[in-house]
Amino acid sequence: MQRMEGFRASGLFQDFRASSDAFHWHGDTFAVPQGALHVARSAAYGSQAFVHEDRLVGRLFPLESTEEGVERLLRHCSDEITEGPHIQDSKTIRNHAPLWSPKAWALLKNLLDHMAISPPAFPPASRAAKRSGASKVALFSFKQCS
Repeated sequence: MQRMEGFRASGLFQDFRASSDAFHWHGDTFAVPQGALHVARSAAYGSQAFVHEDRLVGRLFPLESTEEGVERLLRHCSDEITEGPHIQDSKTIRNHAPLWSPKAWALLKNLLDHMAISPPAFPPASRAAKRSGASKVALFSFKQCS
């Protein structure tokens, strides 16, 4: 994963190095939404992450992955592993998980901390949202195998 110039305009990814190893398990990509900052890419995918108004983060690299979660993916979704220039075999993935997982969790914690403390770049939430205790931060991640 490589940072793009857009990361400079947002402090959310400030703890990410210019180039970092990250776990990937996807065949999908996305177009960076209009008005969002393009903050990361990879050799395989031009869009790896974006930030919109320092409150919405879209990313394809699951920082929340654990060794156990990776093992479940390998056990239940190994049919998705094919040969290709950016695809590792099960043994390589399994051997690297202990190396990147703790670093990824630290990056996720810092990313969420930055999201929680950064001032919003958009108008304050409505009174109704404040009364309901609506969260300022949303994080979505899912993986479903056949």
